[in-house]
Amino acid sequence: MDLAKALGQSSDVSFNQAKELLEQGQYIEAVKALIVCIDNDRSNHEAFCLLGDVYIAAGQNMQAVENYGQAVMLCPKERKYKQKLVDSAAGLTFKKINPNLKGVLIECFDSDDVHISRCGNLWLSIISTDPQLKPFYSLSKHKSYGAFKKAMDAFSLCDALIEPLFLIGLGKFYVPKSDFERWVTHLRRYFLDVITQGRIVFSDAEDTELMACALLKHHYFTDYISSVSEEEQAAVACFKKEILSGDQPELSKLAILGCYKPLCLLDNAKDIAKNLQGGDHVSQIPKSQIEDYWAQQEIKNSIPVLKEISSDVSKSVQDQYEEFPYPRWIVASRDILNEKIEGYLSGTSANILNAGCGTGQEAIMLAYAFPDAQITAVDLSKTSLAYAEFKARQLGIKNVRFMQADIMDIGTLDQKFDYIASSGVLHHMDDPKAGWEVLNGLLKPKGLMRIALYSRQARWAINDARKVISEKNISSDAASIRDFRDNISDHLKYKSVKNIESFYDYYVLPEVRDLLFHVQEHQFDLPHIKDILDELNLELLTFHLRHKVIDQYKRFNKKDVDATDLDGWAAFEAKNPNTFAAMYTFWCRKK
Repeated sequence: MDLAKALGQSSDVSFNQAKELLEQGQYIEAVKALIVCIDNDRSNHEAFCLLGDVYIAAGQNMQAVENYGQAVMLCPKERKYKQKLVDSAAGLTFKKINPNLKGVLIECFDSDDVHISRCGNLWLSIISTDPQLKPFYSLSKHKSYGAFKKAMDAFSLCDALIEPLFLIGLGKFYVPKSDFERWVTHLRRYFLDVITQGRIVFSDAEDTELMACALLKHHYFTDYISSVSEEEQAAVACFKKEILSGDQPELSKLAILGCYKPLCLLDNAKDIAKNLQGGDHVSQIPKSQIEDYWAQQEIKNSIPVLKEISSDVSKSVQDQYEEFPYPRWIVASRDILNEKIEGYLSGTSANILNAGCGTGQEAIMLAYAFPDAQITAVDLSKTSLAYAEFKARQLGIKNVRFMQADIMDIGTLDQKFDYIASSGVLHHMDDPKAGWEVLNGLLKPKGLMRIALYSRQARWAINDARKVISEKNISSDAASIRDFRDNISDHLKYKSVKNIESFYDYYVLPEVRDLLFHVQEHQFDLPHIKDILDELNLELLTFHLRHKVIDQYKRFNKKDVDATDLDGWAAFEAKNPNTFAAMYTFWCRKK
């Protein structure tokens, strides 16, 4: 492009030209066109967003983050810009961050409509290098609480912890790092001591309540996965006794109790919640924990049942998810639509089945992607379904119908579906192939299916753990899971431990139960999946993978232009065993 000539162009001409260049893969020329566009109009937030898209396509995420950040600052109400910023930043770590970008990230993380679940490492990189917070996070090196407490006591005040990004993140992220988990567990115990002793550690006394409520959100969110010392148990028992026998409790005491036990299970929980201030006040945190739980209990009793669960395996799986509903999520992604594969369903009144919806995250993502569709979402667990229905009501989702059912019984619905999504479900059935056959029988002749299955090769470390758990007959109750995690190095080799500790699921109690202690699990390899697809007369359309991985595969197997040769993918996975660590997730269709 002749830049001097382009300077005479209008912003619209340059913008449209950049879009065409991006589609053609001419990234450098697209950047030049957008620079012209922005020079002509510095308030053009769409141009900054498109410039971010160009940098993403070119694999330059840091530059993308900067431009998405500009778009958010110019138009903070546009959810799409915030989501793109978060998605592009999620895999990055910062040693130093621009204050403006930090402010934008705070706004993104605090938004109720931006999906941020995998930003824990990003968030930790920011707080652990922040000049004020770094001295506090450096205490994560202390394995013993005594050493941690001594170091904390050396600070004259803890005011640096009352930092918006830190407090917001505590309630919204779990971080796949054992050092962080140890640090936040020590923080919980430290503030238990502070509140028990009535000590002043903040310039503003109310900040103790703020800190305790933020810690409550974190430990409730992770389902109390951290072990508790005998000293803590004694102090917590005293708080519980005081709260059960007295008048309205002090907020700091109530919140710190909620760091150890769900407040919603207190005998006087409803009365406590009624008297909490709510709204934007910090007391809304324990108030909502209590009220949300009881709202879900009411919903649970109203969930329709297709047919009573009869299979022994299904009953065991149901029992697990009644006790440990999985996962407890906050925000569902609104940007999962694969335009190339699923786009033809947009704007249609498609009939969609979500088979094994769990707590509803996938069903609600489908509702966002296909607002004109009618979605039926089924699961074994009423506790999970109650959470799903609660979130749907909270988010104003009206095109999903939740129902308790075993996949083997769904045929009695007497319906055919345009699209069936079943992610991470079939491999927990007694006979996954039989379940897949049931789903295939419910699919319309030209229907689409999205399936996700465990890769045996990618789960090598998890299999090491499951073998030890089985051989040592380690129970799957909460106490046994905590004990196994506390002593995992005694059970497994270093390489396996490090692999398992890299999973986000390892840091939340229901999710680690699902990861390592599941009552029923089958695993697959690509030749096996190929055989089932052939038997069911289904054709593979594409895998759900990052473009970078698909491009790597295409370079590996240049003959497979469409990237659908499962023999080729099997050879690629053999050389790159973590390719499908998240699962084999793919779309298929009847031939």
